[in-house]
Amino acid sequence: MALSDGLVKAPESADASALVIEQLGLLSGASSSRRNAAAVISPGTREPTTSFSRIYHLVCVLAAALVGSPFYLLPETVCAVYLPASVEYVIANLAIFAARAAMVYFEVNYTRKLIADLVTASGTLCVLTQKRLSAHLPEGLAHVLLDASWETKLWALVARAALNAGAISRLLDSRVDPRSLAYCSMSSGTTGVPKAILVEHHSFMHNIWARNAVCPYDSNPTVDIEACNVFFVWEALRAPTYGRSTLVVPNDVVVDGKQLLRFLVDYRATRFMVTPSLLRNLLDQPRLDFARFVGSQLRYVLLEGELVPTTLVADFTSAFATSRTTLVNYYSTWESLDVACTTLFDPARKNRTKMWLRALPPGSAFAPVGRPLPWVCFLVRDKAFGHIVPRGVPGTIHVVAKSVA
Repeated sequence: MALSDGLVKAPESADASALVIEQLGLLSGASSSRRNAAAVISPGTREPTTSFSRIYHLVCVLAAALVGSPFYLLPETVCAVYLPASVEYVIANLAIFAARAAMVYFEVNYTRKLIADLVTASGTLCVLTQKRLSAHLPEGLAHVLLDASWETKLWALVARAALNAGAISRLLDSRVDPRSLAYCSMSSGTTGVPKAILVEHHSFMHNIWARNAVCPYDSNPTVDIEACNVFFVWEALRAPTYGRSTLVVPNDVVVDGKQLLRFLVDYRATRFMVTPSLLRNLLDQPRLDFARFVGSQLRYVLLEGELVPTTLVADFTSAFATSRTTLVNYYSTWESLDVACTTLFDPARKNRTKMWLRALPPGSAFAPVGRPLPWVCFLVRDKAFGHIVPRGVPGTIHVVAKSVA
């Protein structure tokens, strides 16, 4: 299965309801038949399967609460998501977008001091979290608890604000500039001091569309189930955008090879993003024939977050030689999201992998990052004057893309 070609058309304008509904897959070609289908599968939780229509309802309730008393979240103000990978995480993310605010994410393993630093650096005014995590928040910071029965409690809050169903619906009707702030990524770079990288709505949506342009979902919406854990904050939104299902992989499962293999098989995952080191761990598990169990089921294994060793590609090629699984390497930066990708192994073109491995310069330890994604280009400039240099001449890489923050 080779990567598909073609440009991705980005919108010139959009409204909040269109962005949210599209995120939920309700404007996909199969929207009418997918409303009651699973948008998020979260095994072992109080609501293991959540439909598109159910998520849309919950997003409306939470968004209405955020813009009303006592939070009064204004457009482009920053609201944090401080939750484990879960359906509530997806709902929180979309509700912030629906309220026309901007999202920043805090990992559940962040220290109290780091969270305080991130709150200051990002200008966070409100946090969506759980009671067990709220103790780590700075004193006095407004927060919404998304624990059991949170929907009922927020409905009461919305009712006190005199927002009926019609008013909630109208909440999503106001226009939003595609260049308005969607979320902040916090990075310390080389300084060690947190800095906010500001990503606009059009950049985020372009990133969603570009991925599907090169690694398309199956034409049958019931086929693809995307397993998510790594980079959950945005990966979990990809499948529902196209009317497909996101499968939440718990943190304790993703680090245990045997549990993870059983999980992927049991829930029929067809796409899975991992870091190269995590894939290495799966391939190296003793007496765990990863390829034999999932090779006929997984359509894509997507790599991101680390350099990909050539030895990993060679071992994957050997293990998955008779599979239907395509191995793809994605390259991204905090400031520009995904910018390049390449197919490292294609079951329909097995000799191609062996050819490019042999063609690498002697001593090459890492696989290539591939060609630019649609509407992305790379320029190499000399450091002294900023002139574009010819091929083969060293310089500084500059990324030109619609997804640049």
